[in-house]
Amino acid sequence: MCKTTLHSNKELERFKAKLASESELLKATAAFEHAALRPLYLLNGGALIAFMALYGAIVRTTDTCVQIDHPWAKGAMVIWTIGLAFAVFVTVSAYCSQFAFLKHIRRKLEADKASDDDNPHTAGEKEGEATCWGDKGKKHRRWAMGFWLASITLFIIGVAVACFSLSNIHRLP
Repeated sequence: MCKTTLHSNKELERFKAKLASESELLKATAAFEHAALRPLYLLNGGALIAFMALYGAIVRTTDTCVQIDHPWAKGAMVIWTIGLAFAVFVTVSAYCSQFAFLKHIRRKLEADKASDDDNPHTAGEKEGEATCWGDKGKKHRRWAMGFWLASITLFIIGVAVACFSLSNIHRLP
């Protein structure tokens, strides 16, 4: 085989590797969203909607056996709303993380290409950029995990506050 054919075959393999890695990262992003993000929205959003319905039903009826402590009830709703906001931050951080990891892989492939083309200066630059993007991806992933933990914690705190707001239960005569 001639040198040109070997070079074009190597380019084709590099392109296939790039597409395969990007495809796998996009699949991983979708799997992450479904596995980690859905519970945050369902827990905080579901609790908020269910408690608002309960709150409205209790406030409208006067002959109920449940008294509601309004400041605590409103506090629970605010806590769940903040939990939803943290879920949005998780989504944004996870997206930024996957974007940075995509850039990391692209720069690594470009560094490999520059190394194959006997261009050590460009290869070193691309390798440095790849490292930088990898570090950014790790940083965003840590932020996403922190926001995820905060959102789950806020859900639990909201449940406790909501239960406390309903603690004045008595029987009607």
